Amino acid sequence: MDGVTAKGEMALKRVLIALEHVLGIIEFCPILPTLAALLLTNMSESYAFTAIREMVHDTVWYFPISKREHLAYCYAFSNILHKLHKQTAEYLEDRMVLEPESLEKIFQNFFVGVLPLHLVHRIVDIYTLEGSKVLFRVGVALFVLYKREAAEKLVTISNAQEWWHTLSHWAHHKLFNFDVVL
Repeated sequence: MDGVTAKGEMALKRVLIALEHVLGIIEFCPILPTLAALLLTNMSESYAFTAIREMVHDTVWYFPISKREHLAYCYAFSNILHKLHKQTAEYLEDRMVLEPESLEKIFQNFFVGVLPLHLVHRIVDIYTLEGSKVLFRVGVALFVLYKREAAEKLVTISNAQEWWHTLSHWAHHKLFNFDVVL
């Protein structure tokens, strides 16, 4: 995460090392460093450690812990979007936005860099209660609402990088209403 101080980096390392020591080696959990960093912006190391430790007891609810589970999350997201908003899904598929590498913005980076940080914190707050389904809900809502907005303004988007860049620009605009997304 950009803007992390040396002190913050050390706190993050201590939390991640403690988690590895207590929980053992987690095969693959790309969201864990970002989640820990976000929690550390609002709580002490011991609280961040404890919150994540408790999440690990119900990983299916919170995050994948293997590459296979991570890919399943990405494919599930794509399938949900296809089922609920077929035209949007097809549009995004053509631009490679629904590829697992592109969905890292959601399932690895927690929308950091896409949404303003105060909105990311709102998502984390909901995530601690509801689990990963909030990432699916927010992701689908953002995609559908932004696709509609981009079509109305005749924004031309040809690939995943352009999609994320223009979506981020839209989400940082003063008229962006996050409450509509939730």
